[in-house]
Amino acid sequence: MDLNGCTSLSALAETLGRHTGDIDEGSFSRLIARSVELGVDRVAIADDFTVSVGTVGRWSTGASAPAGLIRNMAPEVLLPLVYFAMIEKCKSKQELATTLRTVASREVQDFVFAAVFRKALELGIERIALARRLKVPLPTIGRWSTGESCPVPIGRPSAIISVADIAGT
Repeated sequence: MDLNGCTSLSALAETLGRHTGDIDEGSFSRLIARSVELGVDRVAIADDFTVSVGTVGRWSTGASAPAGLIRNMAPEVLLPLVYFAMIEKCKSKQELATTLRTVASREVQDFVFAAVFRKALELGIERIALARRLKVPLPTIGRWSTGESCPVPIGRPSAIISVADIAGT
């Protein structure tokens, strides 16, 4: 896995999204280290791989590595965490709009979907604007932003694009 051009979370997401094949120990170590350097939370990585934070630290330095099957799952495990970090780092509505257009191109997990709405509200997008655009009751926006509920996976990309459209205006 070539991580040379991965100087941002969006570049890392692109690399993870198009990766196929096996990941050797050295590449895995660099991937974990780069993910953490760019802002992916170590605790989240540990949780998703069901290992300790110390193990993630050892992986990132190359002191240890998991078996090949676990290494090869890294893109699938890390991509949602990278998307979450991308959303959390957004400082403006315009930046959020750009980020969401990238995120919407993939299957979005529940916690990433909740982060979309939480960040939109944090950046000043009004709940009523979201509810009107998405044609859902106002309390639904609240439940989505807290992760209490979310639409079925097939409906998530269009909802995320709608948030991007509102954020970009």
